[in-house]
Formats: sequence, structure tokens, C-alpha cells
Amino acid sequence: MNNSMLLKSNFFDNELNKLFFTDNQDNKEVSAEKYNHLAKHYKRKKSLKKVIECYEKALDLRVLSLGTMHRKTANSYNDLATVYYEDGLFSRAISFYKKALEIRKSIFGEGHAETATVYSNLADVYFSEQNLEKASLFYRKALHIRMEILGDNHIQTAESYYKLAYFYASNETFEVAETLFSSALRIRKKLLSKNSLDLASSYMHLGMCHYHLFNYQKSYDNLLKAVKIKEMVLSDKDENLFIAKQNLNEVKKHITSDSKEGAFTKFKKLFF
Repeated sequence: MNNSMLLKSNFFDNELNKLFFTDNQDNKEVSAEKYNHLAKHYKRKKSLKKVIECYEKALDLRVLSLGTMHRKTANSYNDLATVYYEDGLFSRAISFYKKALEIRKSIFGEGHAETATVYSNLADVYFSEQNLEKASLFYRKALHIRMEILGDNHIQTAESYYKLAYFYASNETFEVAETLFSSALRIRKKLLSKNSLDLASSYMHLGMCHYHLFNYQKSYDNLLKAVKIKEMVLSDKDENLFIAKQNLNEVKKHITSDSKEGAFTKFKKLFF
């Protein structure tokens, strides 16, 4: 590590050590914001323990200065839950997401974009736990709210379509997944740049759905678009680009063949 990077790292560590509880509510909120800033710094360094420590202290300060039923307190619960989820602490993540959901529903009501975000986050955790019933329920709640509040041409609505499609694809319900991936792609094509990796992901997963439905030409066309986007953005050695090219080459073999034997087995490991 060079001297400038070392000094920068020491600065953040010293800033963390200087933060403390005070009697002034404004100071508490300023300190909470500093902890959140430090959490982002440690997140870039991939130091999850430090991230959790900072977010926990920010939450404590916000509860003291703003109370439990405050938007920023809900944000702190949500931030912490996300880090717990990334660290594989699913039960803790669910607990904190539920607290964030309770506050947001109390402040904004059920039909609000911020409430939908927590539903979507909760669904991710339940999906990771293989609690498919709850994952499906919350993905659908998030999609319903976003369609009602944000409309059918919003990037968050596209995200809900995409996540629900991914859920169905992982459970091999490819007909439903194909329709949902198509909806996500339709919106993303309108709102995202032509070299967006999210757009590439939509093309790729839609292409894989078509493959499993034996629509080989449609599969190839979508996978080719995904590869072209990834080639613009990613390095030649990137694993995601490599997998996309693998999928494309495998599908190409089936375009002129009527054989379906072994197709699902071959592609299951490459689907996601």
C-alpha cells in the first residue's frame, strides 16, 4: 500500500474512533451520517464486519435522536439487513427487514415504493433460504405495489418482473418465467443504455428460457445480444462473458437439430 492510501485508510479509522454519543440530537444525526459514510468506505474494502459495526452504530444514534418511527431509522434497519444478508446471516436479515417494513408501512402505508423495496428485499432472503412460498408472496407484493404506484414503465417495476421471472426459472416453470423476463426486457430496453449489463442479463435469461422451451432460434438471438453488450463492457477474461459465449455456442448447435435429448441437464448449470 502506498503512503497516500495508507493515510486515507488511517483517516477513516481515526474518524470512526472519534465518533461518540452526544446529548445534542443534531450531533447524533451528523454522527449517524458519518458512520454511514464510513460503512460505504469499508464496503468498498469488502470489510463486512466493519460495515456492520458502522451501520449498527448509525442505527443506535438514529433511534436515540429520531426515534423508532422515522424514515431514516427505517433506512438504517434496511441497510443493516442488507449487509446481514450479504454475510449469510439470513435470520438476522429477515428480522431487520421486518423492522424496516413495519416502520415504512406505518409512515407511508402499504402502497408505497419504499414499502415495495423492503418486500422485494425480504423475498430475496426467503428465496435464498428456499422458503419458496414466502419468496413468491413478497416478490408478487413488490411487483403489485410498483405497478400501482410507479406504473408499468419504471425501472423498479422491471426489477420486480426480473426477480419474479428468476424465481420461476429456478423452479423450472419456464413458460411463466419467459413472459416475465420479456416484460422486464421491454422496460429495460426503453429506460437503460444499450450497453447496460442489466439489459444484457435480461437478454441472457430470456434466451435461456427460450432454450428450455426448445425455441432455439429465439434463444440464440437473445443470447447473441447479451454477448454483444457484455463484449462492450467486460474484459475478454471476465467469467460472465465466458459463460455467455458458452451458452451461445451450445444453443447454436441445436438450431439445425431437432434433438432435445439431454438439453436440460446440459444447461442447468449454465442458466444463472
